[in-house]
Amino acid sequence: MWNRTDGDDKTGACYLLISNTPLSENLSTAKSQAVYEHFDNDELGTLSVDNPNVEGRYVRVQLVYSGYLTLAEV
Repeated sequence: MWNRTDGDDKTGACYLLISNTPLSENLSTAKSQAVYEHFDNDELGTLSVDNPNVEGRYVRVQLVYSGYLTLAEV
């Protein structure tokens, strides 16, 4: 996942969840349903690669705090 680079909007502190079944709207429940969970507390796009090596039909990127989710690439 990479942030946009054309403005001040930067996404940070978010969860990446992958699941084979639909995820609950509640974050705590969704985390327990996921086959893969990753938390990124820094601004996205810091030259790191996260290869979950799992299959899933549903992917969720969810902010920890309220605001806008602005991504360039997933």
